[in-house]
Amino acid sequence: MNETAKTLKITQLDDQIRSGNSLTVGALAHHLNVDRKRASIIAKASGLAPECGKYSWLRIWRAIHGTEGAKFTIHLAKLQRLHPGSAILGEVKDLEAALRAPLIDFDAMASRLGLVTNTLSRALREGRHTLPFPMIILGQRARHFRPLEVTLWVTEGIRLDLPKTPAWASAKSPTPMPRDETPAFNTKEVKAPVDTVKKDIFGHFAGDSRNSAA
Repeated sequence: MNETAKTLKITQLDDQIRSGNSLTVGALAHHLNVDRKRASIIAKASGLAPECGKYSWLRIWRAIHGTEGAKFTIHLAKLQRLHPGSAILGEVKDLEAALRAPLIDFDAMASRLGLVTNTLSRALREGRHTLPFPMIILGQRARHFRPLEVTLWVTEGIRLDLPKTPAWASAKSPTPMPRDETPAFNTKEVKAPVDTVKKDIFGHFAGDSRNSAA
């Protein structure tokens, strides 16, 4: 496939996930930032069942993201009241639409924090530091993040804190999915001015040029 065809394909997939309509496995893969085969494995392992060959967003939010999409409108209004000065939240008109953007991987997340991937990964694995936003485990060593969530924290020090899926709606996992070797990380509340966020979370890493991304 040439570059023009690839660009067209990506544009079509972007259009699919932006539309809010149920996703084909290819579009689901694009949203999760994995290949089609992996997307099918993740869907099955998460208990995400297709309807007429497609996956509804309501079930995607619950099964994979662990959040309740039906509450996004109320949640956004609450966040905007709590943070009236947030330029990012002020520009969001539809939280669900904003969260449909393709996930980013661990490398991209670390880059946005201005940190070296291996240094950050080791610090998290050893329990010396935590992240202020959740990671979405999509398989062994496949750690992904919602870009809006990362940007909101890095830029304005605000946690998105999406509403959790109620227990009665949680999807069951009929097939165990390979898990990342790193443990679940504590996302404890971190209160700090935006310009000292990295220092407070990552300690000496934030000010050490040896560990800053190029």
